[in-house]
Amino acid sequence: MNDEEQRQEDQKQEQRERKAYEDKLKEKINDLDRQINKISEQIDRAKDARKQDLKRMLDEMKTKREQANERLVEIRAASAETWKSLRGRMGAAVDDIKKLKDRVLRK
Repeated sequence: MNDEEQRQEDQKQEQRERKAYEDKLKEKINDLDRQINKISEQIDRAKDARKQDLKRMLDEMKTKREQANERLVEIRAASAETWKSLRGRMGAAVDDIKKLKDRVLRK
């Protein structure tokens, strides 16, 4: 394989990785949306003390969802070099969403 072929193959691999990561992040956002809807329903039925706790969680989830959406936009607009630097930050965003979801499910 010559240098040009190798470069093209590397670009294709990077595109596959980016697409897979984008799909993963979209799924996490969709999951977060489902959890937000579930908590919204619980707020309607909750007592005062529980209602306040659920509202705080709901606000935090909405913030995390918005941050994840912003990261998704960044991924889509990123150049190849920028994408490489974004990967680490994206992993942290996905981890934050998972931790928040786990915390909500425990309550």
